[in-house]
Order: sequence, then C-alpha cells, then structure tokens
Amino acid sequence: MTLQQSTIFDTNDEFSWESIQTTVDTDTGLVVSTRTLFDIGNEVIATFENGILVRDINLGTIETVGFTNRFTEYDMSGQPTSIGTVYADDLRVTESFENGIRTQTLLQDGFFGDGAKPWAEITLTHDAEGNIATRTTKLDNGLISLDIFLQGVSETRYDYSQTKNWDFIDTTFDGNGARISENVVYDNGVVQMTDFSDGVRISSERDDIADVFSWETITTLFDFGGAISERETIFDDGVTKFEEFDNGIRTSMTQFDNVGFDGVPAPDGGAKTWQEIYTSYDENGEIDTRETIFDDGVTKFEEFDNGVRASTTQFDNVGFDGVPAPDGGAKTWQEIYTSYDENGEIDTRETVFDNGVTKFEEFDNGVRASTTQFDNVGFDGVPAPDGGAKTWQEIYTSYDENGEIDTRETVFDNGVTKFEEFDNGVRASTTQFDNVGFDGVPAPDGGAKTWQEIYTSYDENGEIDIRETVFDNGLHKLEVFDAGQKYFMAQADVDDIKSWDEILTEYDQNGQITQRTTTFDDGGEKFEEFDAGQRVSTIQQDTFNFKNWDTQQTVYDDNGNVSFKGIEFDDSGATFEIFDAGVLTAFLEFDSEGLHDPNSENWAARLTEYGADGPVTTSYDNPLDLSPEYFEYLLFDFA
Repeated sequence: MTLQQSTIFDTNDEFSWESIQTTVDTDTGLVVSTRTLFDIGNEVIATFENGILVRDINLGTIETVGFTNRFTEYDMSGQPTSIGTVYADDLRVTESFENGIRTQTLLQDGFFGDGAKPWAEITLTHDAEGNIATRTTKLDNGLISLDIFLQGVSETRYDYSQTKNWDFIDTTFDGNGARISENVVYDNGVVQMTDFSDGVRISSERDDIADVFSWETITTLFDFGGAISERETIFDDGVTKFEEFDNGIRTSMTQFDNVGFDGVPAPDGGAKTWQEIYTSYDENGEIDTRETIFDDGVTKFEEFDNGVRASTTQFDNVGFDGVPAPDGGAKTWQEIYTSYDENGEIDTRETVFDNGVTKFEEFDNGVRASTTQFDNVGFDGVPAPDGGAKTWQEIYTSYDENGEIDTRETVFDNGVTKFEEFDNGVRASTTQFDNVGFDGVPAPDGGAKTWQEIYTSYDENGEIDIRETVFDNGLHKLEVFDAGQKYFMAQADVDDIKSWDEILTEYDQNGQITQRTTTFDDGGEKFEEFDAGQRVSTIQQDTFNFKNWDTQQTVYDDNGNVSFKGIEFDDSGATFEIFDAGVLTAFLEFDSEGLHDPNSENWAARLTEYGADGPVTTSYDNPLDLSPEYFEYLLFDFA
C-alpha cells in the first residue's frame, strides 16, 4: 500500500477550519485518514477502513468545545457504537449505541471515582427509543441507589459541560405535560426534591447530604398560587428555624435552640446562648419586632421602624412588674434601654445596675459623646444616705468626635473631686480637689483628705510624668517620673510647720530610693545614701553652727541595723557608738583638750565596752594605748 498526503489551507478564512490534511491509499484511491485543525483551536483526527469512517478523536479544551477529548467509534454503516468524552474536573462519560440508538451511559467522577462530585459512578440504561430506563448511582460513602423511570413521563438533564451548578435534574410529568415532581442533584451534594400540583409548586425539601452547609434539611411549603407560605430549617447544631409567609412575604420567624415542643430547653443549654428568638415583620416584609430569651434568663426586646432598629430593651430576670430576681440575676444590671436614630445608629443608652448605679450614655451618629453615672443619686441630685454602692456620687465623661475619651469628672462621696483630661484617648492630666471650692479656698474642716489638691500630668503614652501635691498643712510635694517610674521627689515646708525646709529624694531605675537630702530650718543638712532601697549611711551637718556639734555620721549594715554612729563636736572632740547586729558593743570618746594639750588633766580617750558582765569603762591619756581595732576611729575623717 502506497500512501499519499495532501493539505489544503483556508487562506481566505472562508470556512471554520484552518487546514485539512488527507492521507490516501494510491493503490485504491480511498481515504485512510484525515486531520482537521479548526479555527477555535481543536483538532479532529479521523480514521477510515475501506473508505468508511471507523473512529475519530476530537482534541480540544474546555474553553473551546467544552471537553478535553472525545473518542468515537463507528460501525460499518457509519452509526456510532461508542462515544467517550472527558469533561472538566476529569468527569468521564461513556455512551454505548446499537444501530445508532443509545443503550447505556456511564458517568465516572475522575479516573478512579475520586473526583469532586459526591458520587463515584452513575450508570444509565436506555430503552429502545433512547429514553432513560434506569439509573444506578454509587455514592462516595458506599451507598448505591437505583432509580426506575416510566417511559414517556420523565426527563433527565445532565450537565456534562460543567457549566451549571447542578449535576442532573429529573423531572416527571402527568398526562397533560404538567410537572409532578422535580429532583435536582447539585454539584455540592445538595439534593432538592420538589412536588407540584397541576403544575404549581406545593412543597420542596433540600437535604445537605454531603454536609457542606450548616443545615441538614430545609422544608418549604407553597400556597395555591405557588408563593412560599412556610419554611422550616433544621441546622446541624440542633437549632430549628420556622418561618411563616403571607402572599410570599415573611410575617414571622421563630428559632429554637434545642428547645422541645414543651418549651423546655436542652439540659446542656444547646448550641447557642439563647433558647428562643421570635421575630415579626410588617406588611412589606421588613423586620418589626424581635424578642430573644437567653439561656441565663436575660430577655431582649427590639423594635424596628421600616426595618431600621428603633429601640432595644434588655431585662436580667426582671419580671413584668419590674421587680428584679432575688438572686440579682445573671448580669450585674437589671435593665438596659437603648434608642437609635433614623439611620439605626445608637442614640442613647440607659443602664440600671443591681447595686443601684445608673449609667446614661449619649451618642452622635453612633459615636459615643458622653456618659453620666450616678450612684444611687436621685433626680434632685441628693445622694443616698448610706453613700450608695460606690465611693463616688457621680461620674461625667465626654468623648471626642472619634469616640475617644476626652474628659472625665468624678465627684466622690467624701467631697473629693477629680477632673481628668485626655488626648486621643490617652490620659494627659488629672486634677483632684479635696472639698476645695472653685475659688481655690479649701473647706474649713480640712476636707476628707490630708491634702487640698493633687495635679498629675502624663506623657504621650499615658505614663505618669509629674505629680504635684499640696497638703492641708502647707507642705508641697513634687514627684517626677520617667516612663512611669519615679526618679525624683522634692518636698517643701512652705508654711514652716516642720523642722525642715526641703527634702530632695532620688530613685534608681527600679523606683528604689538611692539618696535623700534634707535641709533643716536652722540651715543644717542631712544626707542619706541607700543601696537597693536599703539605707547604708547618714551624714548630718550643722552648717550654721547652731549646735554644739559639727557633723553626725551613721553607717548601717546589710540588714539595715546601725553599724556605728559618730559625732564630731565643735571643739574637735568626737564620740563613736559601735554596734554588732544592731546591739551596742562599745562607746568610744575622744576629748579634744586631752588629745592636743599634753598638760591637760583631761583624758585623751575613754572607751566603754559592753559585755556579759556589764559596761567596763577605761580612760587613756594616750589614745595609742587603745586596742588596734579602734585606731580607725582615731583617724576617722567625717565626710
């Protein structure tokens, strides 16, 4: 056999193909094969025997022809005997024919039944006219179903091209051609069964067989006009929703969270935090009212205007007579009433707490503008005789346009007033007055506190920066902080009621005191040093010579006990008290005249030691006669 190939091209684009390649047996003149390339991009290869078409292969794409490939075989009369097609997601459809009439169709989800569908395989058999007679479905979960169709009263459509959201639709008809039922299997595994009467839909049930959605079944009933009248939804978590409609417009909806028909909730409280929600709708289907009963006994009632929420009232186990539950209920409040503007934005909210506190909030376009809280204060502004539940009578808070706190003023039961200012929600300053009037004059009795006023400023992070305190007795205290940690404090005796004028204290990065300097009224100074908050030494000087001594110095051990205490007198004499673990062990005295005048009758040094037998005192004309352990005091240099 000698073969000859020829190719023709559609250079003028007159046909739907670009080129056709033909192979001919030159001995017989019969076509052996053809290869056609179409404009849309698919390619068909046909094979002939004795000049008769016996098979062809159509290679394409989902975008061009709706499948990736199709293989067709023909009998000697040119009728197809089988057609195999691979669609999107590897959906494979194999059709078998006899004398040109379809006898069987096999649908396979993927090459091994592991595709995207909830089923692995569907086998259809056809009658002599090619209509579907039976359908056998093997589901992924192993179940097998068999459907038998009556001739002439059913129709089945399959979405081979994967362009719809369903796999197939079965429809049955009566003798007049009106629908009796329709079953739809969707791509996601949902099955919908619909019944009709005289062609009008009367009921529908959807089952989430593949467990794709949060519900198990949805059952819908329709009126004689085909408009929805009732719908019941059973969710996976046991929640049930029942909706009623009038002429297709929803009128009410009731939801139960595992609540039985006797109204008793599930022992475990169910899946939700509520037992029941009842919602009513107006004539336009807009929500009108909604009432929610929560598991903890709280009840919420909402009212709407043209579908926009107008108000909400919440009760915490409060009866219709307004009397709260004896145990106080589940919440810390008895009632919350909220009103909304015409756009549904919150406008005002009033909360009555169990302890008698009342909070009233105002909003502007849904953004909180102010909050006022009263602790058992009547509308006349008079506080409760027992002082109420809180230490304050009233708190008023204002907010900026972004809803960030701007100012807050608190009036306490004891007459103290605190005023706070904020910047972008971060506290900037606090001023507190103890019964001080707006004229700055303190109360005659001194008020409730030992101070008249405390002013505190904060840095950009809201950390305390500076605090100034004015006390009733005239003392002033200034504290300085870094990142909220105090590192310096100054105290001043403005009204001269103390024996000192000023005290300056410094702290380390951990807030522990490191040193303190005190300046006394007579000009003397005391300097104290600390280590890890523990005092290690004290030095006090008589700067202006008001005392008979010049310097006093005390040293402490690691436990804070006095180690020794020394005094240098104006005449250059000195005394030293020596301690062991806080217990006095020796008292050493140096006499200035005895030390420096050889002709003096005074002793130069005198040592008193304290032992088990009591104190023993020894005088020395020559201090070098002391035990060496005391020499350091002879040469001691007062700082």
